[in-house]
Amino acid sequence: MNSISNSLSIITSILFKKGIVDKTELFTTTSPVNLTDIGVEVLELIGGKQYIDANSERLIEQIKVHNYKSALDVQNQANLLILEQAEADDFVPIKDFIYQNPQYKAIVLDMSTVVTVMGIYLRDKYFEKYPALKHTE
Repeated sequence: MNSISNSLSIITSILFKKGIVDKTELFTTTSPVNLTDIGVEVLELIGGKQYIDANSERLIEQIKVHNYKSALDVQNQANLLILEQAEADDFVPIKDFIYQNPQYKAIVLDMSTVVTVMGIYLRDKYFEKYPALKHTE
């Protein structure tokens, strides 16, 4: 199971770097990746902020059990965890919003966008609670 999780983390990282989930209007491409003002708007508009805030303890603990040594691993796991949540009943309103609003301003709203935006927010919430990896050198 650990091997599958590591493989998925690598795949997520590659897809992100290849631009498949590239939405520079929503997040900066500096290191680390951060949400832009419009990225925060989208996070709130889709209900992603509320979802993560309501489930943050559980989600953060699901990341913590992996005992990652790298901030990038935390970021990748946050994205994977959000993608896993898409099957939960309480995630349905987010998917319905995407279906009914496939575009916000000039931004296409799809699952890859939502996963990335919510994943960045979840990663930041994780680092608020466990800041040790955030500033590793």
